[in-house]
Amino acid sequence: MISIKCAAFAIAAGVISLCAQASPVTYDFGVNGGTSGPLAGVVSSGSFTFDSSIAASGGVYTGRELEALSFSWDGIHYTAATANTGALQSNGGGAILTGWLFGTSCGPASCSIPAPPAATDGWVLTNTSFSYLVAGDTQVRNGTFTFLGPAAAVPEPSSLVLLGIGLLPLLRWGAASARRSSSRQIGGCA
Repeated sequence: MISIKCAAFAIAAGVISLCAQASPVTYDFGVNGGTSGPLAGVVSSGSFTFDSSIAASGGVYTGRELEALSFSWDGIHYTAATANTGALQSNGGGAILTGWLFGTSCGPASCSIPAPPAATDGWVLTNTSFSYLVAGDTQVRNGTFTFLGPAAAVPEPSSLVLLGIGLLPLLRWGAASARRSSSRQIGGCA
């Protein structure tokens, strides 16, 4: 027979595991090359991931805050290692960003695009705009930006394991109760 203490532990473990969420948050976005220039009308999409714990208290965070970036533009694939974070801004909601700034040439709280004509591509993405320069082009182009939203939070695998461990004693207790119930009914029917 399972004690009340074991049942309480199982319930607590289950509740705690449901509350545990991975702190990385991923935002999806799309860009369009605009209406003029060598990449006019070209569409691409990407995503970036940041640790929501840095944005929990609100404010502006500068430096290499992106945990992951996946974005391809003009045949070049960019990652968090090949693009820079200028800033992430939060209102204190943790998983909710109110602004971001990153691109191919960023420092704390600022990003730039090489002066045309440049030998390499460059781009800057903010929460409201997308600007880029294609190598050899004579001007910086303004494309369009579409925010596709944060991806759904996914529980950490360890949360699911903890939930399973928490549910095992409850399942055993339920099975034992069912056996006791059925043995009483059989004995009472004779």
